[in-house]
Amino acid sequence: MQKLELIPQKPIEKGPDDLLNYQDVARMLSVNVAWVKNHCTRIEPFLPHAKLGEGKNAKRRFKREDILRFIEENMVIRLKQA
Repeated sequence: MQKLELIPQKPIEKGPDDLLNYQDVARMLSVNVAWVKNHCTRIEPFLPHAKLGEGKNAKRRFKREDILRFIEENMVIRLKQA
């Protein structure tokens, strides 16, 4: 019987125009995937995304530029009080 040898695969690097998945966005925002899913569907602020398909099993994908804009729009800067 022939023994199969596993060849380590280099992770696919995403380009700036590639769509991101839940895990990619979670890494960008330093949050868990559940947080990303909640902010796509029911908790504000909503994350901009594309919904691919229908119902519970629909896939959601994200554009990097939209996530960067989301970060910028939700940046809170506290003004120093005199």
